[in-house]
Amino acid sequence: MAVGKMDYQFTAKHSVFGRYLFDRGALNQPNRWDADKSNILFANLLKQTAREHAFTLGDTYLLGANTVNAFRVALNRGYSFRSQFPDLPSWPKLGSKMYGYPDPSYVGLAVTGGVTLQTGAGGGGGNFKQVVNTYGVNDDVSWVHGTHQVAFGTSLLRMMEVNYVQSIPQGGASFNGSIVGLGYADFLTGNAATFLQNNPTTHNNSQWFFAMYASDTWKATRKVTMSYGVRWEPFFPVEFTDGTTYLVDLAKLRQGIKTAQYTNAPPGVFYIGDAGVGKTSVQNTQWGSLSPRLGLAWDVTGDGRTSVRAAYGLFYDFIPLIAQFGTNKHPAV
Repeated sequence: MAVGKMDYQFTAKHSVFGRYLFDRGALNQPNRWDADKSNILFANLLKQTAREHAFTLGDTYLLGANTVNAFRVALNRGYSFRSQFPDLPSWPKLGSKMYGYPDPSYVGLAVTGGVTLQTGAGGGGGNFKQVVNTYGVNDDVSWVHGTHQVAFGTSLLRMMEVNYVQSIPQGGASFNGSIVGLGYADFLTGNAATFLQNNPTTHNNSQWFFAMYASDTWKATRKVTMSYGVRWEPFFPVEFTDGTTYLVDLAKLRQGIKTAQYTNAPPGVFYIGDAGVGKTSVQNTQWGSLSPRLGLAWDVTGDGRTSVRAAYGLFYDFIPLIAQFGTNKHPAV
């Protein structure tokens, strides 16, 4: 990890700073398979790469003796990649009569009392790639007037994430001895206890975040301080910028109504081109997200040694982009 910071004082009222952070991450590791292909078990050690960059630029200006304005710009980028080895065998290459994605090839294998081989990302095989970009600006003003300290500001953020995971499209099998009696015996005779396979998962989504707030901290008496304010955080939809969004309508599912886009799609599932499905999202913007704040602090004895505090707040949150992984359709569908 490396951190650099620069400060510059233009005048007694005006200063700026810049900060950059670089983190190579704990996921960086080589793999022995690239150097020595004599033992396929070396492929369990995945080759992983991770990089994090964070840059912040700040501007602080004294608008008056009692007023401070703080402006910030932030640019963050995260990148991680876990690679698959292109020259490994796959189930079709080993003789299984099944479909296998042509590239890459790998095997997910677990034998009770024997070998465990997960030659890919996430313990299931295949490449994994994640890119996260965040761009944001915010401006905050603090004004002290008598027994009041008033603060107000705004924030704007754009979050973008790209994920590509080949979880187990080639298939992952376990052999536990439940058929023949030994894990290796089940393996050699082809008697799998479990076999899991699915499509690769890809999503490319983004989201806007915006907020405004105003608050006041009031020294009502020598012993009592009150704080109150309100925050406005409208909700903006998650956008699947690669056009892979879809809508599930339970009412239409019960009625047996189907999409007009795909002949074999099940009822209740609708895609871009159907009514109510946007080009990038099926969520709705919510403008009325107001969050009040109220706080009270009482200095019981007046000597600053004993206090009683009470507070109330209403808060909104949203699901992180990574948590919506797999909620879109596959780009090939």
